[in-house]
Amino acid sequence: MTLILSSLLHTQVPTVIVQTRFVSRIALPLCVGSLFLIGCGGGDGSKVKLPPLGTVHGVIKLDDKPLENAFVDFIPAGASPSSGQTNSSGAYTLDFGPSVKGATIGEHTVQIKTKVGGAVGAGTVEKVPAKYNEKSELKATVKAGDNKLDFDLKSN
Repeated sequence: MTLILSSLLHTQVPTVIVQTRFVSRIALPLCVGSLFLIGCGGGDGSKVKLPPLGTVHGVIKLDDKPLENAFVDFIPAGASPSSGQTNSSGAYTLDFGPSVKGATIGEHTVQIKTKVGGAVGAGTVEKVPAKYNEKSELKATVKAGDNKLDFDLKSN
């Protein structure tokens, strides 16, 4: 740009002046405008279309005792799963996503496990039988509104 201005004016234009004018008149407004447009995305998630959800909570027991620190996944066909974790009383609440409670309405396969990805530690054994987790036979239907879904699992 400096070369073009220099040849048009047949004079030596200081590079600093040309660059400063370019930045202050063109580049800076473009950058600020771009940031403004990016920032107008509705950070509260208002532009994201959520599927119909129902709130889901309950208690999970293994052999009639609360199952502490278990991971619970509700997996619908063709939609995003919801997950939660049990507390010391075996109680859980599902989250559809960050700051969004619930699960999609409809039929779900339910997986419950105490060990995730095999990375819990050497010698750690999964407490929950495979028929409730990786080969889950558990099904649950989520309806609109509040859903209290308890699971009473057996080791054998």
